[in-house]
Amino acid sequence: MIKRDQVSAVDGTNLAITEHPEYKNRMSLNLLFSGGQMIWVILIASAVAIAVFVERLLHYHRAQINSAEFLSGVRNVMKRENVIEAISICDATPGPVARLVKVSILARDRGRECSRGHRSACGSSRP
Repeated sequence: MIKRDQVSAVDGTNLAITEHPEYKNRMSLNLLFSGGQMIWVILIASAVAIAVFVERLLHYHRAQINSAEFLSGVRNVMKRENVIEAISICDATPGPVARLVKVSILARDRGRECSRGHRSACGSSRP
């Protein structure tokens, strides 16, 4: 029977040596350094991509709200004709739903002409 330390790899290295953890670490470092300058650019780009991914993931996680509960709360405040409180609730709540509700509250006095695209009635100077 052939012992493991007697078997050699194709390149002549002993297989027992090639499976040693220190050899594997050196081999991966050798591959890293033999990649040249481009490997460092790829590593930096990968690190930036991971950082942006994590930041966006945290941002979207913080922006999640229970929109049905938020809308019912704003609706109750608006029933009492308390526009200032409704806008402050929208300002305190993160996310696109709160911003959209705030814009609609601020534009409620302009009427349906603004929502249909009649910019002259809305006071918009854009063509």
